[in-house]
Amino acid sequence: MLLTPNILKISLDADSQIEAKMLKKIKFIKCEIVDEQESEYDLLICNKLSKKFKILLAINNRKPILSSKWLEDSIANKTKMPYDKYYTKDKDFEKRFNFDLYKTLNETPYAVYMEEINFYVSDHVPNKDEIEELIESAGGIVLETYKNFKKKKERLIIIADKNNDKEFIKLLKGKGNFSIYNVDLIINSVITQELELEKVKYKM
Repeated sequence: MLLTPNILKISLDADSQIEAKMLKKIKFIKCEIVDEQESEYDLLICNKLSKKFKILLAINNRKPILSSKWLEDSIANKTKMPYDKYYTKDKDFEKRFNFDLYKTLNETPYAVYMEEINFYVSDHVPNKDEIEELIESAGGIVLETYKNFKKKKERLIIIADKNNDKEFIKLLKGKGNFSIYNVDLIINSVITQELELEKVKYKM
């Protein structure tokens, strides 16, 4: 189908559980559901927050994250409803990480909490490509190698895997301008929108 600027591209979280009969009606409000792997979309329908890559990337990219109620009400009213009342609310998740999704998505137009900071992600880190994309979406700089990093006034943040990078960590610890962390530093920083380098639980 040829898209026009008026057609809204919607991505669905795998757990959003939208009824098939409802999906058939979205064309009447000028919306289209994109493929699950599609990265270009306008809003994400998600009823429960989690650390899934799609949700984390949507947070960094400031995509509206709405509950399926928005889709239901938009179809019922035959028009796209304003977003404000429909942002996903997950009290347990938001309380656990001390953040407010609505505030995060609407306070600033883009994420800058990793801006101009250099990162290297070990090949042993699970889902390396996704972790690198999260870093870059927050303004971070991803390097292909750590070996040529010689900037004396800057620090290179290395993301490593504690189980498979033991020798690598042992080799680098205490050498150069390197700081080594586990992958939770990146994942949890997306949620809090702060790069929490001083927290001991992330250090290796």
